[in-house]
Amino acid sequence: MKRFALALVLVALGFSAHADSASTTSNLDLTFTTFNVEWYGLGGTKNGSLADEHRNAALKSFISNQLSKSDVISFQEVVDVDGVSKNLLPNGWKCLSYDHADSKHQHVVLCHRPGLQFSREPSDDNDIIDDVARDERSRPALHLIVSDDKGKAITRVIGVHLKAFPNYAVTRYSQAKKIGLYLQSVADTSLPVVVLGDFNTYPAQTNGKDQDDSLNIQTVFNKYQPGMKEVTGSFANSYRTPKLGSHFDRIYRSANTSAVSQATAYSICNSSDRTAIASYNETISDHCPVSATIRFTR
Repeated sequence: MKRFALALVLVALGFSAHADSASTTSNLDLTFTTFNVEWYGLGGTKNGSLADEHRNAALKSFISNQLSKSDVISFQEVVDVDGVSKNLLPNGWKCLSYDHADSKHQHVVLCHRPGLQFSREPSDDNDIIDDVARDERSRPALHLIVSDDKGKAITRVIGVHLKAFPNYAVTRYSQAKKIGLYLQSVADTSLPVVVLGDFNTYPAQTNGKDQDDSLNIQTVFNKYQPGMKEVTGSFANSYRTPKLGSHFDRIYRSANTSAVSQATAYSICNSSDRTAIASYNETISDHCPVSATIRFTR
């Protein structure tokens, strides 16, 4: 009888140990960055040409020094798509975008460091949420799945560049709705989501609405993608010229993730040094990169 009781205890202990092992989870922290590089490939101006792009060396040095901890970067305003990985990023980084008929289209480009992989949504055929591009001048949302080096999915990432100018607030809200509806339709709705990019969010005093664009877009996400929240920061501007400053660039995360810390923007966009700002605008961009580290439980 004692031997039988002992055997039962050992079996129970073994089962408990197996259950603990099977339920073991670990945390993975990834740093996401959104960076609008003004008319990249044309030297920072719409009227430029590929031969006018004079910022490659300065941009490569800036990215190497300031974004060295980034794991995934979403670029906006990219005309020379191949130039991003060829001229701006360290060896081993991989980038994906989409085709567009306009030779001066401002592409959204997603890039990842070595050790990660991008893959296509199983139900998709072109990596974009087409409905987000409301007209021929709008940008679609670029969406991919980020996996580790063994191919295990970590998160879904969506890069955006929403409609610009204050009077297009309703269009931006519709674009956010399209993203929320798309996320309801994917096969694996449990996979975490990060949405980042240039949201072109204007304050209430300029957008003609009762609230800031950022609050209205959050309201849209609350309805169509509950739990999606912005990783906020203590900075005022992510866009800066000597005369103007705005907070356009943002990062959102799904409810099944957590923010390790506040979002940060490169310091020049919140500087009062107009000479330094003008120099940054000439050599880098009119936007500053915004970064946030997000934790995934696996």
